[in-house]
Amino acid sequence: MKKIKIPKSENAAHTIMRVIMEGAYNTNELVTFLLAFEASSLSRSVLRGYLVAIRDSALYKLDTGLFDKPVMDIVGTGGDGKHTANISTLASLICAASGLVNVAKYGNRSASGICGSMDLLEAIGIDIEVSGERVISQIKTIRFAPLYARAIYPGGKFVAEARKAVGSPTMFNLLFPLARPLIGNQYFVFGCVTESQMDIVEKIYARAKDVRCLIVRGLDQTDEISISGTGKTRYRLIDQGRAKHGVLNCQMFGISPVDLGLLQITTKEEAVELFKEAINPHIVNPRVEAIRNAGLVNAAVALFVALDDGQIDISSAKRYFPIVRDALLSGRVRKLVEDIRLPKGKL
Repeated sequence: MKKIKIPKSENAAHTIMRVIMEGAYNTNELVTFLLAFEASSLSRSVLRGYLVAIRDSALYKLDTGLFDKPVMDIVGTGGDGKHTANISTLASLICAASGLVNVAKYGNRSASGICGSMDLLEAIGIDIEVSGERVISQIKTIRFAPLYARAIYPGGKFVAEARKAVGSPTMFNLLFPLARPLIGNQYFVFGCVTESQMDIVEKIYARAKDVRCLIVRGLDQTDEISISGTGKTRYRLIDQGRAKHGVLNCQMFGISPVDLGLLQITTKEEAVELFKEAINPHIVNPRVEAIRNAGLVNAAVALFVALDDGQIDISSAKRYFPIVRDALLSGRVRKLVEDIRLPKGKL
C-alpha cells in the first residue's frame, strides 16, 4: 500500500491533491491519509495548495460578471452530527424566488450526513448533472442553478468511498465547499462546525477584494445560522478585506428559539418530505414552521450579504425578512421548484 505523505508546503499539497483527483490512490490509501490529516494542523499555504489543485481540475468555471444581479450561495461544511433538515438549500431557493439575487447552489451528495443538498434537489426532480452552459442559461432565466461538486470535479468520485469509510468529517468537508468554481465577485454564507474551521476560512478570504461572505457557526453546534437552543450564532463578516466578529440572535427577526429536535431528520425520505411541506404554504404545523423560520432567517441574512456591500451592521438584515417571508408564503418558492424540476408532475 502506498503511503500518502502529509504535505508541509503549498507546492507539495498541490501535487498530492492533483494526484488524488486523478484517481491514483485506492480507498484504503486515502482512508489512511484522511485519518492522518485529521491529527495534523492545517496551514494556510497547505490549504491553498489543496484548493488550487481541486479548482484546476474543474470542468468549467462560472463568471459572475455574466449576470445582472449578484451571484450568491449558502453552503456548510456538513458533518456537524446534528442531522438537521436541508436549511441552506431551502434558504437558497427562497433567495432566488425573491428575485433580488441569482443563486448558484454549490453542493454535493451526502458523505457524512443523511441528505446532502444535491440528494435533496435530485429527489424532488431537479437535474443536478448540468453543463456549464446550462448553468448560465438557467441562472439568467430563473435565477437558480445547481452546481453539483461531483459533476464539476469528477475527481471527487475517487474520494467518495474513503469519506464514507472514515465515517466522520474529513478535510473534504471543508475543501469541497470552499472550492466553488466561480470567477469574479462572490457573495456567500459559509457554515462551519468548529471555531478552528472559522479561523481557516477567515484567513483564506480576509484579503480577498472580490469576496463578501459571512462565516457562521451556531452556538448549538450546527453549521448554519441557528434558531434552536439559545438561537444565537457566532459570525465573522468578511467585506473586501475587512472583518467583523459578532453574535447574531434569531430573535432580532422576531423568531423565538425552538428545540433542535424540531429541525432534525432521521432519513433522506423524511428530509425530502419535510422540504416539500415547508415550501407548500397550505401546510402548517410546529415542525414545518420551525424549518420555514430557519430557512427564512438564513435567507434574510444571505440577502444582506449579497446586496449590502460595505455595510457591516448585520442588524440591517432585518429589512429582508418580510421579503423572504413573502417569497415563501406566497408560493413563489414552490413555483420556482416546479419551473426548474424535471417533468415528473407537480409537487
